[in-house]
Amino acid sequence: LDGLLAYFFPSPGYEPILKTLFFAPLYYSFQPRPMWVIDADAAQVSGKTTLVKKLARLYRDPLVTTDMRYLNSPFCDFTKRLVDPIGLSSRIALIDNVTGTLSCPRLASIVTSDTIIDRPPYARASVLRENDITYIVTGNNVVMDTDLSTRSWVVRLDAPPVLGAGGCNSLGIEREILG
Repeated sequence: LDGLLAYFFPSPGYEPILKTLFFAPLYYSFQPRPMWVIDADAAQVSGKTTLVKKLARLYRDPLVTTDMRYLNSPFCDFTKRLVDPIGLSSRIALIDNVTGTLSCPRLASIVTSDTIIDRPPYARASVLRENDITYIVTGNNVVMDTDLSTRSWVVRLDAPPVLGAGGCNSLGIEREILG
């Protein structure tokens, strides 16, 4: 794990929280789980989305992805995606590229509910699943409302010392871990 995490550059003091994030999909209890926010000052070079994709790859997770524009739209069917055949096999959901203030009562409700019930697209009946999903938000200098900030753990990443350079060959480490 340390070799894979060396590819990313957590801000000082955030490394233990980042390690905890990598174990979060393994843990499930009936208590509300935290939402994870991966934040950075550097826009496109810190590897926020890449980190989540690598986490999903380690767990062989299909990763359900959305963005805040979609979550805030009146036609949002995010919970339908969590109960469709692919969503049912997922334990990680990514809300990508949040900018500005993160305020979404719908997201706060989804994150803390014990179960998710909805009708998958083109299905006749509703499906119920336990809410064992690790919700991860990525963004740049994200400001959260009070409701979401009390439900979230934040990991801050720094930009790599050299633009676009990682600390190690993450693909080689993935192959070693995944076999």
